[in-house]
Parts: sequence; C-alpha cells; structure tokens
Amino acid sequence: MQAYMRVCPRPTMSPLPQSNYLTLIPLSDSRLRPQRTKALFGLVVSSLLLLLLLLLLLLLLLPAAQNQHCRLSPNTRPTPSQH
Repeated sequence: MQAYMRVCPRPTMSPLPQSNYLTLIPLSDSRLRPQRTKALFGLVVSSLLLLLLLLLLLLLLLPAAQNQHCRLSPNTRPTPSQH
C-alpha cells in the first residue's frame, strides 16, 4: 500500500512578521461577496418545493387505502361475523 502513495513535500512557510496594524478591507471588495450562495439557495428551495408538490400530488391522486373487511352500508350495524 505504501508503494502507491505519493508523498509531496510540504512547502516551508516563513513565519509572518508581527504587526500592530489593522488591515481594513473595503466593502466593495469582490472577495467579500458570496459567489454561489444565491444559486445554491434557489436550487435548494426549488427542490424542496418540487418535492412538496410531488408529495401533494401523490396524496391527492392515489385513492385512499380501503379496508376490505369494513365494507358496511351506512344504515347497517355490524354483525358478529363482520368483525
């Protein structure tokens, strides 16, 4: 297994100098703006709405499960053999 692993040396990073300055980034900087957040949010919301619509259609289009043992007319009482 060791023969198949490729080991890349880590680049050595020099330590950053200590600074007492505060870096200010303008709000108009493009790096602060989300890149794909709106698209992903729209995709998730539309997927959830589509799933909800499909579930509602499934609920409305499929007939309710009918119990074969309880087919009684509304004006009759069950007899002991119909339980």
